[in-house]
Amino acid sequence: MKLIFQVLANIKNPNNKKESEHRAAFTQSDLTKLFSIPEYQVDCFNKYSFRYWLPLLALYTGARANELCQLLVDDVYKIDDILALDINDHQNKKVKTTNAIRKIPVHQTIINLGFMDYVDTVRKTGESKLFPMLKPDRHKDSARKLSRFFNESYKSYNGLLDYCGVKKHTPIGKKVFHSFRHTLINQWKQQRLDSSILKQIAGHSSSDLTLDTYGKDFPLSEVYKELNKISFDIVKLPRKWHKRYY
Repeated sequence: MKLIFQVLANIKNPNNKKESEHRAAFTQSDLTKLFSIPEYQVDCFNKYSFRYWLPLLALYTGARANELCQLLVDDVYKIDDILALDINDHQNKKVKTTNAIRKIPVHQTIINLGFMDYVDTVRKTGESKLFPMLKPDRHKDSARKLSRFFNESYKSYNGLLDYCGVKKHTPIGKKVFHSFRHTLINQWKQQRLDSSILKQIAGHSSSDLTLDTYGKDFPLSEVYKELNKISFDIVKLPRKWHKRYY
């Protein structure tokens, strides 16, 4: 009996998080503010392409910041004619859990904005990292520069959110880069899409021992089809990326 209580005591209760640790999803108004700025509508964050692509990728994949920041050019490729991101722990990369190792189809919106052109442009330079400016620290964290830009310092503002006029603090939690992940998951729920496919995209356990042990992943074609049902009511999408902005 004592052992059982010890085990239960070590299980984290998500409801016991400090208020400062809760993350809130972005609203439609927030997304419109973010993607309406001149950097998205005019010059695509000229010469700072990671600033252009990473918020969009996070919104349409739900991937974690470091998962995206540490991607290699070779982690982006087609599987049965579907462009995908290969989230893995190869070549000194790290993932949060074994379930986080997964392949995520690239949403058609991202493709339409020129993502394949971006990948080809980086490949031609000989760089191995998809976002060469983002170097990992000694903890294998490649997202520090992104976090600083997004939440702390951009131009004379306290990060991109402040620059865009998005309030960081809300009654239900704080808005940070990780809020893109919450936003995708929330939108998935609101559109009543397949929850099992969402768990595969997000890199979550199914919470079912049998399915986790014996269940196979959904084919990428099915995941791609379901993911492309996701739609955000953004007033105006960003300008299409061009290699002149690299």
